[in-house]
Amino acid sequence: MTRAARILLAGASILVLVEALSLVERGADGLSDIGIFYRTCTLLREGERAIYPRADAVTGWPISMPPVGWAIFQPFSRLTPWGSSAAWALFNLALLAAALILQRRVLLRTGDSRYVRAWPWSAALLLILSAGSIQVGQFSVLFVTCWLLFLDAFGRSRTPASALWLAIPAAIKIYPVGLLAIPLSMSLESATRRPAAFIGVTARTLAWAAAGVLLMWFAVPALAYGRDTIPLNMAWWHGVILNNAQMDYLQDLRAITNQSLDTVLLRYASYDPAFHDQYAWLPHLAFSKATVLRGADLVRVVIIGISLAAVWKRAKTGAMSAVMLIDVAALWVAVLYNVVPETKSRYAVYTFIAFLPWIARAADPSMPFNRRAWFGGVVVASTICALVLLPDVLQAWGVGFIGPFVLWAGNVRFVTLPGVPDVVDPDLAVGADLRVHGIDDEQH
Repeated sequence: MTRAARILLAGASILVLVEALSLVERGADGLSDIGIFYRTCTLLREGERAIYPRADAVTGWPISMPPVGWAIFQPFSRLTPWGSSAAWALFNLALLAAALILQRRVLLRTGDSRYVRAWPWSAALLLILSAGSIQVGQFSVLFVTCWLLFLDAFGRSRTPASALWLAIPAAIKIYPVGLLAIPLSMSLESATRRPAAFIGVTARTLAWAAAGVLLMWFAVPALAYGRDTIPLNMAWWHGVILNNAQMDYLQDLRAITNQSLDTVLLRYASYDPAFHDQYAWLPHLAFSKATVLRGADLVRVVIIGISLAAVWKRAKTGAMSAVMLIDVAALWVAVLYNVVPETKSRYAVYTFIAFLPWIARAADPSMPFNRRAWFGGVVVASTICALVLLPDVLQAWGVGFIGPFVLWAGNVRFVTLPGVPDVVDPDLAVGADLRVHGIDDEQH
């Protein structure tokens, strides 16, 4: 580890600790997400069940998390506001420590010197990206830890366990179910020559993931809410998932910190007096909100379609290696972040895996300096965009969307045309399982 890497890691660690202290302060004052968690869990503990649809009494934000999310936080809410936020901060720091260990193990398993050398830099980036989530008490660090657990389990051919790890974030937020594209993409290599086996692997993966989601939706909340679990889930489904009010809330222009595809297109293609009269200098059209959102959905289809084509092209080469597991995961994580309706600093850590191929190339000493500088510059700029560390004027322009979009575009290229062939160094892969994971592994 170079001196520069050590300094960056130390600074990133201090940043995370400062944000953990900020979380405790916010929780004690009943602010941010942690305040909503505490108040809602207190209501549930006192027997209140009519929480969907409902706005938080202090922030006015809609209560939208499913019962499993409240059940996870329920033990923490039995403490004082200060105590619960301190315990939640420690819990998130423990998750982050586990994530650091997991990402190092996943990178070492590749045996690829580029990814191995990337470790200290990727560790620092993980800490930096997690700061916004820890500050407000979101579940984002838990999600990324689960995704790294998935990569670790899948890399060791443990399909049931890997699918279950993907199920936890999907049960809490729904949209992470899209990352099931990772294991399905990794088995595409045999789709044409052995379609029956491919269908079997796909069915088993989906079945295990569905079982994990159902377990999280019903078994976990039952520990906290008993027989009220089913009515709570039904109320959540009808009051949040099937209620357009939640999506309308996410897709409006109330906050310039949201740098998602929907809000950026709405800023340029529609007219909302509350936003455009305040930022009158921003050029825009005057299409209806519904029309713009249909256009956003079309862009989503294009992003997903291009990503599928890239994975299919790579699968036909038959080279689904341990390195490609990271590259494919990076691509689909980038897709996920580009299509969700809300992207803020509290969710920035979602993008972490999408950065790994970029960091690996920036850390590759065999590359010309200007190429390494380009990759490193994209990492820095995209980190700033993901964390929305931008002045208000750039936030209003939607500049924060550019970083994640560039990450996605680059990962498409890395999957189809990797800059350097995968080179496995046995000395760097001691004890690692370097088998290509796919249909054949499922047969044994």
